[in-house]
Amino acid sequence: SKHTGPAAHQDTTIHNIKGINFIMSSSSSSSSKHTINAVFDFVKGGNLQPSSKPGFAHGMQLSYNTMNRANLSWDADRKALIYRYKFDASRSNPADLKVASLNPKLSLGTMTAIMDELSTNACFAVGQPSAPGLSLHMNMEWLVQEPIGHILRGGQQSTSTAVATANADDNDDAAAELDVVNVVSKLGKTVSFTRTEYVHPDTKQVLALGTHVKYMPTGSSFLDLVFSKAWAFQLYRRFFQLETVIPPTFDSKPLVKDTIGDHLQHTGLGKATFHITKDHTNPFGGLHGGCHAMLMELVALPLASSELSKKQGNARAESNGSSTYTYLKSQKIDYLSAGRTGQTIFIEADVIDVPTTPISGGTIPMRVTLSRQDGRVLSDGTLVFASADGVSAGNSKL
Repeated sequence: SKHTGPAAHQDTTIHNIKGINFIMSSSSSSSSKHTINAVFDFVKGGNLQPSSKPGFAHGMQLSYNTMNRANLSWDADRKALIYRYKFDASRSNPADLKVASLNPKLSLGTMTAIMDELSTNACFAVGQPSAPGLSLHMNMEWLVQEPIGHILRGGQQSTSTAVATANADDNDDAAAELDVVNVVSKLGKTVSFTRTEYVHPDTKQVLALGTHVKYMPTGSSFLDLVFSKAWAFQLYRRFFQLETVIPPTFDSKPLVKDTIGDHLQHTGLGKATFHITKDHTNPFGGLHGGCHAMLMELVALPLASSELSKKQGNARAESNGSSTYTYLKSQKIDYLSAGRTGQTIFIEADVIDVPTTPISGGTIPMRVTLSRQDGRVLSDGTLVFASADGVSAGNSKL
């Protein structure tokens, strides 16, 4: 589907999804429906794998049984798969394991995880079929300052600290819906490139931008054939009865508090261990790339907050009734090896000392690694944290 003005052809259908009109010709509407059905078949096939019981996609509410089909659309002109995603946009710290919302926390690590899953689905939508691939590199960054408050205010300029304080309680149960637009820049046989935009559904402003580089061969000649030839994928669909079989249903639970938090053990500021289970894997049985991203943010955030507090001193203290908080501003991850179910891995965050870039500006760069017990590094990330003033929910449009 495509956001358009008046349709160019008389034979059109107008679909209204959550207040937005999608005006499509009957042929484009049929093509879009076919693509959406194909994507759900792809998701279903992945969810039927032994390593997807339940798998990390389930925790993100992006499995076959948890995705909302009405929120998924396809823009053939842009080669973009669009999903309207609901977040918990409260002011609570993303690393607070007491937060029990089923809507994942609106944070950059979570947004990177969602990009990982949806951009993979977008590749399939373009290729029909296309292999899931393996992540080589992901990058995500906010394009707006003080993003939580910006989103809750509906893209309006910052309000006074008095208004921010008056609305603080409203933010405790805040929710935000954003359109996750996943564009396939290049679908290659060996390497593919995608771009993901997080778009405000009312203002259409791009709030965050990410990129994803994937290595497409699966390592299995059989699967490479299935995901490279349409006729082979159709045989695969019939053999596994994808049209009729329904993946098993699993209980939903808070992504950070339970799915991750139950297996994350902090051993010091910026240090933790994590035990990998089937709650955290992709269909191939490896630690999901999105889980890497979220673990990096969760472990590094307390250290970043502590360091920013020490460097900025009173500048980060509460002033005029307005609180400050630390958030992840940008994240770049190189994926080097796979973590497997049953392994306990180590997460370590260190401040990158950049003498020419004073931390007093409100940001701090960090390096975060995930590694196995034998010392092999699974992923290597560069994260930049920033501090922001209190959030206001005034004039919220979400």
